[in-house]
Amino acid sequence: MTSSTAPRLLLSSREAAYLLRFAHRWARFGGPPDDEIFVEFGMSRERYQQTLRALADRARSDLT
Repeated sequence: MTSSTAPRLLLSSREAAYLLRFAHRWARFGGPPDDEIFVEFGMSRERYQQTLRALADRARSDLT
């Protein structure tokens, strides 16, 4: 993913934490179904996954 296609994280820390808890809750089932993602966050699966990756990248960069 290039920087021009990377999602801009405009999430508050509370929203980011909620998204991460949601992802964790669904992880054992192979991830949430598309309709659950849309209902909870109003985004497509692709956007949801991009956002999770961006959160992981941000957390990784905070550790260095």
